[in-house]
Amino acid sequence: IRCKGAGGRVDVIYFWGNALTGTIPEQIGGLAELIKLYLYGNALTGPIPAWLGGLTELRHLMLYSNRLSGTIPPALEDLRHRLPGIGSPSLYIGGNPTLSCPVADYQGWASGADDWDHKDGGYGSDGTANCGATEAGSA
Repeated sequence: IRCKGAGGRVDVIYFWGNALTGTIPEQIGGLAELIKLYLYGNALTGPIPAWLGGLTELRHLMLYSNRLSGTIPPALEDLRHRLPGIGSPSLYIGGNPTLSCPVADYQGWASGADDWDHKDGGYGSDGTANCGATEAGSA
């Protein structure tokens, strides 16, 4: 966890590869200055929360290689419009085999080809690859 400024507000959370379980804690939604949320490589379950879209400073959301399910909330679409020309906002969700598919417009808001066909489980050009795969990688 990184804090910035005199008030020590949390702006970065790196909790990747820590075998975390359960859902994404809603308390994260109260971190108004959060820029980066890295929760990849855990065993998180449940849906991707829509309240993540309310984190107006969020630029990087790394949720790949978990066990998340459901759909990508439309509220996250704004992530791709933040800081145009200054860095590259990114969303990584590959490797969550129980996300509903097709993953609507994922290619449109991923930050590049590596996001779309991410080595940890991309969703392909039609948004359906990696759908319903088991942990062993079979359909």
